[in-house]
Amino acid sequence: MSLANVDTDVIMEDVINNAILGEQLAASTETMRGQRYIVDMERIARASATLQGHVQGEPMVGVDDGVISKTEFSPVSLLGELQDPTRTGLCYDPRMRMHATVDTNDIHPEDPRRIAVIYDALVQAGLVNKSEHADSDESTDFLYAIAARMAERDEITLNHTDELYDFIKSTMSMHVSELLTLSLESDSVYFSKYSFMCASLSCGGAIETCMAVMRGKVKNAIAVIRPPGHHAERAHPQGFCFFNNACVATQVVQRAFPDTCQKVLIMDWDVHHGNGTQNTFYRDPNVLYVSIHVHKDGKFYPQGGAGGYDRCGAEAGLGKNVNIPWPTHNMGDGDYIYAFQHVVMPITYEFSPDLVIISAGFDAAEGDEIGMCNVTPTCYAHMTHMLMSLAGGKVVALLEGGYNLDSIAKSALAVTRTLMGEPPERGVTSVPSRIGFETTQTVIRQQARYWNSLGEKQTQIRGNAKAERMHDVIRAYQSEMLYTKFKMTKLHIFRDRISRSYENQVLATPDMIGFPDPITKKLELHESWLMYIKWAVQKGYAVIDVNIPQFLTGLEDEDYDSSKGKARSGHRSRSPRSLELNQPRDTADSRKRTTEVIKGSEEVCVYLWDNYLEVSDAVNIILIGVGQAYYGLLHLLNSRDYADIRATIECSERVKGVVQFIGDSPIRPVRAITDVPLWYFSNSYNLVAYNHGVWDSYSIKKPKTKFGRLIRASSTFVNEMLRDHKNEVTHWISSQLGDSEPSGSTEYTDSSSSKDALS
Repeated sequence: MSLANVDTDVIMEDVINNAILGEQLAASTETMRGQRYIVDMERIARASATLQGHVQGEPMVGVDDGVISKTEFSPVSLLGELQDPTRTGLCYDPRMRMHATVDTNDIHPEDPRRIAVIYDALVQAGLVNKSEHADSDESTDFLYAIAARMAERDEITLNHTDELYDFIKSTMSMHVSELLTLSLESDSVYFSKYSFMCASLSCGGAIETCMAVMRGKVKNAIAVIRPPGHHAERAHPQGFCFFNNACVATQVVQRAFPDTCQKVLIMDWDVHHGNGTQNTFYRDPNVLYVSIHVHKDGKFYPQGGAGGYDRCGAEAGLGKNVNIPWPTHNMGDGDYIYAFQHVVMPITYEFSPDLVIISAGFDAAEGDEIGMCNVTPTCYAHMTHMLMSLAGGKVVALLEGGYNLDSIAKSALAVTRTLMGEPPERGVTSVPSRIGFETTQTVIRQQARYWNSLGEKQTQIRGNAKAERMHDVIRAYQSEMLYTKFKMTKLHIFRDRISRSYENQVLATPDMIGFPDPITKKLELHESWLMYIKWAVQKGYAVIDVNIPQFLTGLEDEDYDSSKGKARSGHRSRSPRSLELNQPRDTADSRKRTTEVIKGSEEVCVYLWDNYLEVSDAVNIILIGVGQAYYGLLHLLNSRDYADIRATIECSERVKGVVQFIGDSPIRPVRAITDVPLWYFSNSYNLVAYNHGVWDSYSIKKPKTKFGRLIRASSTFVNEMLRDHKNEVTHWISSQLGDSEPSGSTEYTDSSSSKDALS
């Protein structure tokens, strides 16, 4: 027997469809999207009451009288009970579409069409058998019916107060004006005289779906129900929700199956945190609640700190509450799959539930304007597939949110196909964004206290506390070491714009101030740069060593103002970023960091020139830049013309050469003013990675002189260049200064062929 194979279902569909003015619910998703609808509820109620009497041979007490029969019509209730544990069940009842806004001008996101488009997608995909002989069809290609019913009072009050139940029921007899006022005063909930019936059907459908799985009547199931439930609190409705479907169903099945359903996992992937579900089971050791949601530090609905990663349960339930709170929108497949693989599945395997309930909201799906995330149907299928490895496959998906009709239809269809045994499609990425990675790692550090599967326990969680960066600590050690070996002391930087990370980054030999031959130098933290300092000291040159930190203190602060080198007041700081990822897509976070590092190198180069080099008597200066510090030195050359062209000429006369280890960084020119480009070409030695794109087009078009003299390195990475080209670079510096290499030194050779050295 298959779903909806009765004439009464067709009648009921016609009743509802004919009550919709201006459109048909059975129309395609594309046609329905964005259209207005007006529901004649009185017409539906009268037709429903008439149909009820026709089906059961007895009159039904009218909805207008404030009573709904416990044997109320359900289009699948005549099919009998399904008894095939190899099938996937479907619970769906079109009456749940009767909950709609009283104000016909108010088009609410929690739209009656939400469940209609999902059911239509299942039908169009051939998963629902609507044929004449569906009752005798035993094919596993079709879904089978689980009849929805109204949840009983004693079931609902397992989770909710009697006062809430009575209040929701009382709305059936309220006047339209009262319902409008109540809707305006409530927390994101609208009311109609059919809200109680639909909420009870939704809750009862969730119960019956879970019961069917636990009884072995189906292997797993999906309940296409509304209104949703995970925001509903014990004593009040909230966030489109009246009764908490997942919570009530969990407690009913635990009561019905005390031996075989003791532990329940509720996996909530709705884009909003399920505050109602969390609060219900926060102290319960037998229910594990896991939620992946957009949190935005409590600024996203439901606002507040309840959805934070540090809310882990209490008392006996400590550790049984797991929040994975995204700090922003635009999270995608890689973030969700990574969180599943590294947090959700290890914890849930260790918990070993008897039943898995998915609070299956699809508002994190691509195209949902409320969730604003990018989760694909394929990702939902993969998450479902992973959860099916738990609880012996006893998985129930209960519809929660999701407000883009096309997105929820495709996503729910993907989940249903997976439940029916179809493997998920390939192509979903498991590589997270930086934000996704860091959020997941924060959750791991927090939850490792309670779950052995997450690895070694960590007693401290990196948060907003002001701490020293490892980069700064290492540089402090290096400054001490350089003083011991070469008597290099730090040059003070008076900070009003530049990050405090530079405090130990600028070091100079003792003779820097008194002697005219300094080498200005910026290198990353690697031993490769020591050989150049050692060579310069042995030659008797004065040295300034500048290390440009890759992670600047201050950038971890929200709204960091690079123009002042500090966070603007009134903003809380965020946890520092300290790990680079090979991520599949660029992020605003990484672009901002790269920009700030380059800007920092530019500012410190200008600062050192203006405050140390320009005021000294040095007339033979060599500038060496490595990696992104290359941009800082170019900025120094370009910035000298701001006030006076003569400053640029003076700079070029004092600077005898510029050495750049460019690596694979984009190549930039000096400004085409006076004769600076020609000087730069004649007095620069720019090593470019062997595989840099500039060499691809070199034979066709050579870069202009303003890019300097480009030399093809024998290696790809900057650290290798520092090591492999040390002899050539030091020989070139000596020749620029009119000095000669000491005896026994290696003869200068250019590692590139003549065609690679631009002329």
